[in-house]
Amino acid sequence: MIGDPELANLVGATPGDLAARALGIVRLAIPIPLSQTGGPASVYLIDNADGSLSLFDVALGTTESLRALERGFAEAGRRVEEVTRILVSHGHVDHFGGARQVAGRSGAKVFVHPADASKVTRFVWSEAVRERHRRYLRRMGLPEATIVDLEGMEETNELLGERVEAAEPLLEGERIAFARFEAEVMHLPGHTAGLVGLHVPAHRLMLSSDFLLPGVTPNPMLELGEGGEEGKLRSLDAYFESSRRVEALELDWMLPGHGEPFADHRAVLAWLERARARRRAELLERLRGGPRTAFELARVGGGRVRRLQLFMSLSEIIGTLERMETLGTVRRVEREGCYRFEPA
Repeated sequence: MIGDPELANLVGATPGDLAARALGIVRLAIPIPLSQTGGPASVYLIDNADGSLSLFDVALGTTESLRALERGFAEAGRRVEEVTRILVSHGHVDHFGGARQVAGRSGAKVFVHPADASKVTRFVWSEAVRERHRRYLRRMGLPEATIVDLEGMEETNELLGERVEAAEPLLEGERIAFARFEAEVMHLPGHTAGLVGLHVPAHRLMLSSDFLLPGVTPNPMLELGEGGEEGKLRSLDAYFESSRRVEALELDWMLPGHGEPFADHRAVLAWLERARARRRAELLERLRGGPRTAFELARVGGGRVRRLQLFMSLSEIIGTLERMETLGTVRRVEREGCYRFEPA
């Protein structure tokens, strides 16, 4: 566990938190046992005009996380039963895992972008779709045993949070009224296909979830829909386009999905692009030694790698290679049923 929720104050009190508090937004920092996420998950309690609450994200659905969430509500002088609307930023379990339990207690409706609905709801891919996914992973060089191991991650996620029965759509451009402000939904694909932020232009503020985290390079998670490889989201290309939209915004504060609110989002975006450029240069140098599959590039050091670590590494490698294809620095060739990448 990262910290002890019984010993820590869970209500944020930084300058950014105080600016948000003036708008009826309270940030709870909920400890979670996932070190690779960037620290405690941020859950935002937002006042509605009728005195009820909206939530922007819910953290995990584990006993420890839900206990911390309830204590955070109490510290903020509110109750879980006051929640009438749960807005899920994206379909990762550290952001939606507690939604089913909170909605069950309060009767709240859950909202998520349609592109991430299959991750948040009790949706099951057909066997035909699963086989398309396996075929793509084989082309990326993964052996059968590794593919089977990665499929088991679904069981791990179920231990961290239950999916909801159904969710309402949260759409690009939708305007949502709260007690003291109105926010516009921004669809910002890249980290996931359906990640959304809430932009509050009148107060130069944005609830950005995992789209942008200072000091952390948000992983472009591997996304395969019903078509498998056909129609696959090119995650880093999508993230680049989303970044240009956010860069153009006039903002004083970003309220992220992990960590404290921060200012100067353009400086963070510039840092992130420099980090991405260094990563592209590193991969290009490795490819000068000969064509490689994505799996070979992800398996640096050899030995047994935890499946989540492997999946995140594979996601990052594939996203970066796709971006390099777009920029014209690498190309892929298919040999013996596998894609191999080499300098263009």
